[in-house]
Amino acid sequence: MMKKIGIITFHRSNNSGSMLQAFALQKKLSDLGYNPTVIDFSSKGQRELYSIMPSFFLKGKFRKSQVKLWFLCIPYKNLLIKENNDYISFLEKYFILTKTQYLDNGSLCNENFNFDAYITGSDQVWNINCVDADDAYFLNFVSNGRKIAYATSLGANDIKETSPNPDKYIKYLKAFDYISVREKNAVSQIGMLSGRNDIQMHIDPTLFMNQKEWTDTIEIGDRLIKEEYIFYYAFNYSKEVNHIVSEISKKYNLPVYIMDVKNWGARGLRNIGFKLSPKFGPAAFINLTKYAKLVLTTSFHGTVFSVIFNKPFWYIESSMHNIKDDRAVSLLSQLELPNRLQNGNYLLTHDILETWDFHKTQSRIIELQNQAYTYLKQSIDK
Repeated sequence: MMKKIGIITFHRSNNSGSMLQAFALQKKLSDLGYNPTVIDFSSKGQRELYSIMPSFFLKGKFRKSQVKLWFLCIPYKNLLIKENNDYISFLEKYFILTKTQYLDNGSLCNENFNFDAYITGSDQVWNINCVDADDAYFLNFVSNGRKIAYATSLGANDIKETSPNPDKYIKYLKAFDYISVREKNAVSQIGMLSGRNDIQMHIDPTLFMNQKEWTDTIEIGDRLIKEEYIFYYAFNYSKEVNHIVSEISKKYNLPVYIMDVKNWGARGLRNIGFKLSPKFGPAAFINLTKYAKLVLTTSFHGTVFSVIFNKPFWYIESSMHNIKDDRAVSLLSQLELPNRLQNGNYLLTHDILETWDFHKTQSRIIELQNQAYTYLKQSIDK
């Protein structure tokens, strides 16, 4: 009988990387012979963060800046609704979800789940300072069944340094049967916090699938942008990086496309000539990556999918980069592509359409995949 696995992660984030890593973990567990279900949990903070019109509150606090953003979004409300619908359509089409949607930690604690094992991760589910953080991602609601962390990320936040109550997290971590994290810093940070010496580091689930598997599994449709273009993908579109991207666009005479309505419309990236994708959500994200002439990013998953689709890409280093945040460094080091992290001066003075050794990187990914699959099977079955 197939073991039933409950997954808890950021699957309801209107964020392509978050949704795609959740899908990839679900698919791989099924491929390995298990019966996975995504526990349909979304915290209040997550719902506020990804609301169609900006919420006035984030993490329970009134934000004046959000009020201003709300008014700036009014002219783009129909586009924002379309953007949200594209994410919801993906969710409904590709995820195996619990019948119940859980909107707070208490409802999870009151539920009588019967999974054989519970997996939290991947993504920044252990970044306790992000808006959608919740103790649920430390499996505090699980009373029976194996507790497993897969490639969890802390972002740039060391729990020991940033939590007012680190003892709570020590208790949570000690209760796990197996823990793997996504970044090198997290190995030492979680190890020191918990007193454990068995913390492993594994790849993000999006790297479980190659480009053929992604395009065979996800319906990405025909090429969205007919002209040659730069795909610019970020979570925070800083003025510094926007300027670098704009200058690169001029140098190569290539238009820049983004897929974020709030940043394109309300925050004014349309005013510097950036264009908006006609479609949104994870399928459009894969489409835009696959057909881009060049990908410029400050995003972990922007980097991952550029590698998967063998695109000329660069992770742009800038002053907004937190030195404690080693997500990009860890990823590019794992893939043996450290030189793909560069600042604006480098990018504007070098040929950045140059290709890289895809076959060497692909061999490295296969090696890392096998390590991850061994960990998953061992953590569930041993």
